[in-house]
Amino acid sequence: MSFQNLTIASLRARYASGECTVEYAMALFLELAEKCGNEHIFIDPPDRENVMTQARAVAARTLEDHPLYGIPFVIKDNIDWAGRATTAGCPAYA
Repeated sequence: MSFQNLTIASLRARYASGECTVEYAMALFLELAEKCGNEHIFIDPPDRENVMTQARAVAARTLEDHPLYGIPFVIKDNIDWAGRATTAGCPAYA
């Protein structure tokens, strides 16, 4: 699987067909995030171990019962999230 055509519909179709697993997709997204490391996209970059733990938990569920099954997302740093820095784009606010 490549980074091409990674819409929600295409990911769900790949999961349904067995072409891709949640763990594999998340590993690809982490790879992409790591490649963007110095572009200041993330103030608090994704933690590989945590992401993969969550991916395994999602994979234990069913695609049919979860509309956002295996769909990656990031949370903007102006949203309060327990255990994460809320900076609104300014690390000094952390």
